[in-house]
Amino acid sequence: MTTQGSLFGLSPNPHHLETSATIAISQEAKRRKAAGEDVIDLGAGEPDFPTPSIPADAGVRAIREGKTHYAANEGILELRAAAAQQLSLLSGGRPVNADHIVISNGSKQSLFNVCFSVFGPGDVVAIPAPAWVSYPQIVHLTRARPILVPGDPEWGLKLSVRDLQRVVPGAQGLILCSPCNPTGSVYTLAELKAIAQWARDHKAWVIADEIYRRIHYGPGPAPSFLDLPDDLLERVVIIYGVSKAYAMTGWRIGIALAPPKVAKAMAALQSHTTTGANHPAQWAAWWRSSASGASSSSAASARTSRASSSWTRWARSTSFSAWIRSAARAARTFARG
Repeated sequence: MTTQGSLFGLSPNPHHLETSATIAISQEAKRRKAAGEDVIDLGAGEPDFPTPSIPADAGVRAIREGKTHYAANEGILELRAAAAQQLSLLSGGRPVNADHIVISNGSKQSLFNVCFSVFGPGDVVAIPAPAWVSYPQIVHLTRARPILVPGDPEWGLKLSVRDLQRVVPGAQGLILCSPCNPTGSVYTLAELKAIAQWARDHKAWVIADEIYRRIHYGPGPAPSFLDLPDDLLERVVIIYGVSKAYAMTGWRIGIALAPPKVAKAMAALQSHTTTGANHPAQWAAWWRSSASGASSSSAASARTSRASSSWTRWARSTSFSAWIRSAARAARTFARG
């Protein structure tokens, strides 16, 4: 049987892929700003300040010191140890094993690695909607089936265990982002615990995208799956990184903390794709991770507060409520396909 893709010399692999709507939105926002319009760009998750000088200088210093050759595929030990220490501090000092961490070229590659390692043809993966546009695209590439599950607009568009049991009772996985892109909702520890219990009882994987954890305007970092007991984390993979909190989006350093077998599979997959992350960028991220314990986010928070001011003005306006209702309608439309 000849497929439409084969007529053009393409395989079925990219059949479901679409150009990133995030990029399209940001390009449109830039066009409108250039035309003199007052625009709030809620497209790309890009801090409005440059990379702080200390990690930037550390990256330059790494280049000058000759740290420009192939690094360890799973990431340099110094960065993995520093990341483990920071994740531990963020969650009250709980032990975090650096051997279970894989460093990649941005958290998007971390997400690709874990999805390719735990999902496959026929698997059903639940994604709370509205969602970051790349989640369903990545799941499609694994030959699994993404199901967008609308969140409750009266509950910040968050997803509950009841929603999972109602819409996707046999799901093999869930991709959950908290603090959430694009809604900004933050799951409470009790809500995360209920989801982790659901995953354990149903033998489903939870991919917890916590890249925005440090950008949280409540007390301390946002609640995390790492705040839960070990017995609830056997099927949970944490995705983290330095892009958002430290304005290092272009350095492309992502961090994944996974159960041992999953971490090993992710590293094996990565060894045949990128052979690890950018070496000098890892040293820049190492400085940032090793120097920024749980209490050192004040500089980043102070700078990101400028970006939050426009969000706060909009969130308090009537247009925000209208946007929530519109997003909920869109989510239901997506779910129906």
